[in-house]
Amino acid sequence: MEKYDLWLPLAALVGSHLISLCRDYILRGGYRRAALTELMSRPYNRVIVLHLTIIFGGWAVMLLGSPVWAVAFLVILKIALDVKAHLRHAAK
Repeated sequence: MEKYDLWLPLAALVGSHLISLCRDYILRGGYRRAALTELMSRPYNRVIVLHLTIIFGGWAVMLLGSPVWAVAFLVILKIALDVKAHLRHAAK
């Protein structure tokens, strides 16, 4: 089994989300505007991306014989979803 050193990417991810939480949700008062129904529905876009990645990424792995394509598909969908969410959030 290979050892992967993922502490730096993990720290960057946690740091990014922590900064976003503090800046947008706490300091800018996002918790005052948050509606329960909206908060409950937000994760479903990510679940859809995950399922699409499993389905189409699985096909790509079987056809091409490499898991790299499944990871690439997940990254592309994740970036597209994040950009869409950022643009929607910036428009408010």
